[in-house]
Amino acid sequence: MQFEWRQESGPLVSLKPTDVRFSQVSFIPSEPGLYDFTVIAYNSRKSSFPRKVRIEVESPLPAPLANAGPDLSAVSGKPFTLNGSLSRQPGGASLTYRWELASAPFAMVFEPLEQKSTQLTLTRIGVYKFVLTVNNGYLTASDELLVRVHPPNSPPNILLSAPGKVSEGDTVVLDASSTTDEDGDRLSFRFRQLEGPQMLSNTITSDEPYLLLEHVQLGTYSFEVTVEDGLSGCFTAMASFECVRGEDQLDRGVDILRIEKETGLSGLISEVSAKG
Repeated sequence: MQFEWRQESGPLVSLKPTDVRFSQVSFIPSEPGLYDFTVIAYNSRKSSFPRKVRIEVESPLPAPLANAGPDLSAVSGKPFTLNGSLSRQPGGASLTYRWELASAPFAMVFEPLEQKSTQLTLTRIGVYKFVLTVNNGYLTASDELLVRVHPPNSPPNILLSAPGKVSEGDTVVLDASSTTDEDGDRLSFRFRQLEGPQMLSNTITSDEPYLLLEHVQLGTYSFEVTVEDGLSGCFTAMASFECVRGEDQLDRGVDILRIEKETGLSGLISEVSAKG
């Protein structure tokens, strides 16, 4: 009785002994997975129907966890980083890394990169899909990363206006509405007080380019606005104003000084004035 062994599917292996006419053969699996074989028994007069043999080879390690990081926004002509350092292997075994380009807004040649992290520079505008594959020697895992490449961005032109002088108790509006951004980016505004009687206990962040200050007190004030377009970073401008006594109070004070000077009754007049 002789036997004929044949591998039907799975990672390719070599059967031993090489003369597969034996009833038992062996192989060394190259990787985890399913290995399917068929065997036929025969003699000089007849042969059997093929019998299927399936062997499942398990990995001695759990599967790795691939992590290509969050999707990226990059500027045309500026370097960015592909970073696979968040990938890990439960149990602590070492990993190999491979970055491949899965899709691009145009046909291009991209040689796979066998690195955990690497810097790239892309000049064409559009969305690129990269795939990170990690391997622990037995099993692999993959993760995708989208990189959106946009044109170079212009910083916003910040204009912050404030009244030069106001009266005590007035309402003051710090106005950054004339700020422009030639790229049309959405802007956010962050107001911070630098000087003067405290009107803001915290930094105020808003999508509106205004800051309303009610019932201002006597003193000199200075404020800063920081504008962000989400792409170029942060840019600042400052504005100052002075809060003085109202005109009616100032005029009344001038009259009192004139009368005191003419009559010499400074203490009496000042006291009467203070009482109303």
